Amino acid sequence: MSSTNRADSPPALAQPGRIGGWTLLRRLVGRLDSVSRWGHGIFEFSRDPRCILRVAVKRADKTVVLEGGIVVAAGEPIAELHLWNEHVPALTGVHSLAWVAEIRRRLRFSLRELATAFEREERLRAAHAVRARPTLFPGQSAAKLMRVLAASSFEPVPFEDRGAARRWQRRIDDCWLFALAWAFNPRSVRGRPPRKERYECWISTPMLLAKFGAQRSAPD
Repeated sequence: MSSTNRADSPPALAQPGRIGGWTLLRRLVGRLDSVSRWGHGIFEFSRDPRCILRVAVKRADKTVVLEGGIVVAAGEPIAELHLWNEHVPALTGVHSLAWVAEIRRRLRFSLRELATAFEREERLRAAHAVRARPTLFPGQSAAKLMRVLAASSFEPVPFEDRGAARRWQRRIDDCWLFALAWAFNPRSVRGRPPRKERYECWISTPMLLAKFGAQRSAPD
């Protein structure tokens, strides 16, 4: 990708291991991330560097009723989205409007790629819906996040985190998410605590295909 500062050039991609003497540790986090993705069945459905999402096929842990009366029953297969950290534009300062606009473009591009993958990947065809569980640092705007996801027809669903075991698991996950952000996009964690607030949004497979399948060849 060009290193020029043209206004129409997309932000540079975050790369692990570029900050001083922390190179080895950041690379180690990247290696552990690869092992973790393999263990959780997370795979890449697009080879395009503009795609910022990966996916895993899971079983719904609860029954969800979506727009149009579509019911996704507990135990049914769903596609679960995960950030492709290496493809997320690097944060070089404050969250500029250009950076936010680039994230939105890449999100929509990624969803078009996902719709194509549903038609191509046999392991995705059985998924009844797509679930996203984004996280934010305390103080970040949940309303803005929900507006971005709503613009892509995702519906908010209450995030459930009950029981002491789940709370401890959440703390461990918080530390791991912080480590990933530190490794791939270090400026994003400056001054932030290793704690995250969680949200949950869903889109049914028919809605995904209706909204993004027919537009997969549309320009970005």
